Amino acid sequence: MTSVQQYDLFGHYGKLGFSKRQIQDDLIFTLQNRLMNMSNLQKEEYGINEDLFNKTNLFDMFDNGRIKATYDEKSTEPYPTYNLQIDFDGDGVYSVVPNPKNTQVNFRPMSSVDFADGKFSRDSFMQTYFKEEYEGMKSAMPGDVRDFLNANPWADGFLESTITGYSRFAEMDREVTEKFANFIDDFSNQENRVGSPSIFKKIVRSVFENTVGFDANKDRLEFLVQDAQRDYIKQAMYGQVNQNNFISNPYLAHIYKNEGGHNNKVFDPMNKNQSYEHLSKMENGKYVNDPTVGYGLSLNDEWVRTQLINKGYNIDSLLKGEQELKIEHSTEISVNYMNVKKDELVNFFGEDLAKSENSYLMMALLDLSYLSGFNNDGSFIGDRMKSAIKGALAAKTTEEKLGFLGNFNSYIPNDLLEENKKAYIGYDNDKQTYAMYPESSIAQELYNDSQRYGQYKGRFKSNYQLLEMWAEGRSTASPVPEYELELPSLNQDDNMTVEVIE
Repeated sequence: MTSVQQYDLFGHYGKLGFSKRQIQDDLIFTLQNRLMNMSNLQKEEYGINEDLFNKTNLFDMFDNGRIKATYDEKSTEPYPTYNLQIDFDGDGVYSVVPNPKNTQVNFRPMSSVDFADGKFSRDSFMQTYFKEEYEGMKSAMPGDVRDFLNANPWADGFLESTITGYSRFAEMDREVTEKFANFIDDFSNQENRVGSPSIFKKIVRSVFENTVGFDANKDRLEFLVQDAQRDYIKQAMYGQVNQNNFISNPYLAHIYKNEGGHNNKVFDPMNKNQSYEHLSKMENGKYVNDPTVGYGLSLNDEWVRTQLINKGYNIDSLLKGEQELKIEHSTEISVNYMNVKKDELVNFFGEDLAKSENSYLMMALLDLSYLSGFNNDGSFIGDRMKSAIKGALAAKTTEEKLGFLGNFNSYIPNDLLEENKKAYIGYDNDKQTYAMYPESSIAQELYNDSQRYGQYKGRFKSNYQLLEMWAEGRSTASPVPEYELELPSLNQDDNMTVEVIE
């Protein structure tokens, strides 16, 4: 048993409504957070390396008494705090693991709504993990099985919930596995309830060809939680952007891939021409050849120009090549520019767009807005796409959402494409107009623009792939990055008010 002195951790907080599992999950999460946020020098002093996370089961260390939570005598009721200590080498010598952000703040359990994304618990990780495992297993099934499950949502739901329930039992043995197999096999023979027995027999075979992925045991479940916690900490750490982790955030990585790396000199993104005569040419108050600098920052954008001037740059000197943009300014302005774009999108489409479940939609829209602006002439997020996006955000079912997304192909029917040559509507295509195709989907708009502006076809296709993942219900917990800001989600062991769990 773990050594807990005075104000027994589990006993005291158990009276406040916390379960042992909640306390243990929170403690391990807090411990990993502290270890991962240590400086390299601190990690060297403690002898911490990747093996501690990749090969060590911290839950086992806890159960074996190598992790201790000792009462902090400076703390007070009703919410006492605890020092966290680890015996790293198993030699009985314990080292205190302080909070690297504030050594005066010690550990105390917190309810799940107080930290992470509001769903931080072992159960929520299990639910997400097994759903993904089931979907992966289903995708490997024969085509007729997948067709049957798609056509019979009740059967799909039954199979997922049954397999998930089976899988979450700890320390499964083959006897239990065989009993479960017989139950499903038995059920599959009831043709009047489930349709063709052959389909369900194929499902049964598929399930048990994949039992390795579902053979749950205590150690494996604990590693799962440990890895999920660590992934969340990494993602939250990447939300605080600096030069070292600039492209680790998926939002920035997506745009960086499309825009290219940092450029200290202004250039034309279409042909890389850097001559002043070419870059400075203007019509109707806009630069004709879209002079760009840094991480895809367009000098046609007034906000970008203002930021550069505030950093001490002269726009004409940048155009002439007399000044070069420093990478630290490029990084900061790029991240802040993304947040301006994010606010524009959320203000237009509503707060739902900022929810983690819509992260891949946000990622695609940010990239399009970063490229062409938003609510302006020439934006690739035009009125037809806006309408389809609003419909998708309001959709009640996956099928409805997929309908608003549509397929990445032309509005023009195949039998007319060869005759008309151009695969897009509008623009300079007189034979095919918007009025001829009033129904619009998000993907068709992307495809239409990609056919008119072929240089962006790959970019639009990669955004469509993000939108497909979003429409299927996939997401990322990573936040839209903010430059050099403190993330409250990493301070879950600060002394905040604890609410009693009813």
